[in-house]
Amino acid sequence: KQRMNDADLSRELVRMEKKMEEMNQWRDPATRKAKDRIVEEEWERERRRNEFYGRVEEANKDLKAQKEREERRIREEGEQYRAQMREHAEAKRKALSDCLQNAQHHYTNSWNDSCKSLSQDTQCKLPYSTAQILEQRHIQSRNECFRLYPQ
Repeated sequence: KQRMNDADLSRELVRMEKKMEEMNQWRDPATRKAKDRIVEEEWERERRRNEFYGRVEEANKDLKAQKEREERRIREEGEQYRAQMREHAEAKRKALSDCLQNAQHHYTNSWNDSCKSLSQDTQCKLPYSTAQILEQRHIQSRNECFRLYPQ
């Protein structure tokens, strides 16, 4: 249906001859075996590539799971540490409170004992020197509490 000039016809003939040569090469057993080997090698490379990517994907999943386990473990250890620190701080606060209450109780008892030794009622007005000694001992006891249980 289409008219070809000589140049177009020559190009088409060359193209057809090349195609025919390629077709004949596939018919040639030696060439076909070589091409089959090339195709098989390509398939094998593709299979190994897919296998490699599968292993990489599996390793990535394992690493992700391991990362999540480690993050969970670290988070739990952090929570345990914070709980221990809170318990420790609470124990120190309680120990300091007990020590200060003991110091106050000792101070009050010493004051009352001094009042009794002077034949007076509890919470009496002591002589300045006696009161000053008791207050200094009380301050020393309180300071000792703060030294033993720093906040």
